[in-house]
Amino acid sequence: MLSGEVAINLIPLPKKKLSKNDHNYNQLVFALEVLKLLAQRPYSREELASLLLDFLESKEKSVEDILQKLTRTIRKLRDCGFEIRSAPNRPYELIESNFPVILSPAQRGALALAAYFLSDMRILLTSAPSCINFGTPLKT
Repeated sequence: MLSGEVAINLIPLPKKKLSKNDHNYNQLVFALEVLKLLAQRPYSREELASLLLDFLESKEKSVEDILQKLTRTIRKLRDCGFEIRSAPNRPYELIESNFPVILSPAQRGALALAAYFLSDMRILLTSAPSCINFGTPLKT
């Protein structure tokens, strides 16, 4: 070895073993991502698999057998009460979700305030004089 050189031992790091809780967490995160995507719009199986592949890669998770993971997850979601429509050559479509919305106290307050303002606006619009037309631009 020349002077000034540093010897580096390349010892492979042990692979992190996933505990049962890590595995369950990964399945939950994957299922929530599927629900999030299907809540946006219907997706074909290939589109959904491609988006989920990108998601798993961004989380540095295994991307093997993505179509099998997707099929298994959709079946589990259906078992949990989510109505997901699909058929050959048709997209996956979230029809009904019984998933509760979990809001923080601040979010609940903001939602209540928005509902209050919207109800006031509805009253304002229904009690406005008939000469006011909110949907048609004024003619000059």
